[in-house]
Amino acid sequence: MRVHFGTDPGNELNHNLPEGAAGVVIFGHNGGIPMVEAGWAWLANDSNSPYVHVFTAPAAATWAYRVAYMNGKGEQGPWSAPAVGTISS
Repeated sequence: MRVHFGTDPGNELNHNLPEGAAGVVIFGHNGGIPMVEAGWAWLANDSNSPYVHVFTAPAAATWAYRVAYMNGKGEQGPWSAPAVGTISS
């Protein structure tokens, strides 16, 4: 799956980070949005959108993702709203 982030994630040609951001931290959960905060798992720190999440699944898989900007010191901002996607086998 591709996780797009930036000031205009809907525009494939413009994935700029907001001023002061050095990148994002990306968390995900297999099975949709988890019921508890501890259900989220770290996937990556990235500075170039899109992030490509590669996984193997024997059947259809539904993943939820959320990202938060980080500054150059690694300090994290607030989480984005979760986004959910399904891949069929």
